[in-house]
Amino acid sequence: MVGPGDCGHGKAGDLEIRAVEDEVQFPFRGLAGKRGPAFRVGADQAGGPEEERHFAFAPQGVEVTRQDDRAVHGADQPVEAFKLLDKPRNEVCAVFTVQEEVGLRGATTSAYALEPDIGIALDVTPAGDMPKAARMTVGLGKGIAVKVMDNAVICHPTVRARMEEAAKDAGIPYQLEVLTAGGTDSGAIHLSRGGVPSGVLSIPCRYVHSPAETIDLGDLEGGIKLLAKLMNEAW
Repeated sequence: MVGPGDCGHGKAGDLEIRAVEDEVQFPFRGLAGKRGPAFRVGADQAGGPEEERHFAFAPQGVEVTRQDDRAVHGADQPVEAFKLLDKPRNEVCAVFTVQEEVGLRGATTSAYALEPDIGIALDVTPAGDMPKAARMTVGLGKGIAVKVMDNAVICHPTVRARMEEAAKDAGIPYQLEVLTAGGTDSGAIHLSRGGVPSGVLSIPCRYVHSPAETIDLGDLEGGIKLLAKLMNEAW
């Protein structure tokens, strides 16, 4: 399998990404309501001073900068899913690609080199559950999003169906996603060589590409479990 998206922004910094001892599969457990690690914010264009800020772990969500890279790609979802592998029936390859935002370049070369039978991209997707948000049904706390289509791909119906079946079988909440603008690495993966049946698991996220991206921890945990189940099953 090939995924996930853009990870070309350096190491994860001070955000704790290792699993805690009593909850191996989910490193953010127990952090709700606590003050997170500090990070530095540089001087603004108006000449304001550099300042120190902290990650905020809300009761039902976690707010960090570059959530799409850290929680989804570099920090959590694929790494934690691999910890749950139990005699997988597939040869599984995780790819931490670069330059997704400027042309799906890492996914293009990786998919060509690996020649996967199935491609699963991991990303975030905008939530439409805020007053001024673009109107869409995806929202925080409703489960991991199984993509139907976006501007770059119409997900293979068999892959999407397997994702839905796996979620139902494991009792993992999920929601369907139709993204009217933007895309993910699946846009490059599904066109590689003679074509690769592809799908996408998306974590609903508010304020995407802003300094205050926010996700629901339950959605993230469900995504980890669903990804692990898909990797463990025969295709």
